[in-house]
Amino acid sequence: MLQVASTLQPNASQTCPGSRALPTSLVCNSVHARLEFALQGHGIACLPDASIRRELAAGALRPLLGSEHGEETPLRLLWPSSRGAPARLQAWLAFIGRWQSVDK
Repeated sequence: MLQVASTLQPNASQTCPGSRALPTSLVCNSVHARLEFALQGHGIACLPDASIRRELAAGALRPLLGSEHGEETPLRLLWPSSRGAPARLQAWLAFIGRWQSVDK
């Protein structure tokens, strides 16, 4: 089981110098939920590029702030220490490595 602990992240209008504060009607730390709300026309969302490539390419979403997206959120992966990582963990780490290299 994968458990994620997170804190609420400020939106770009709260972190970019000179930006105007935007009204907030929904606060959600789930990328999937934010994506669905945005796709259904419920407002704008701050989403990682890697999670919305298809939607951007299809024109279902469009960028609003360009490179002014606020602070980057680090991705931390933790697993138990052992002599050899199980094959499924090695495969997942390889996938994350490829996903990160596509983003750069």
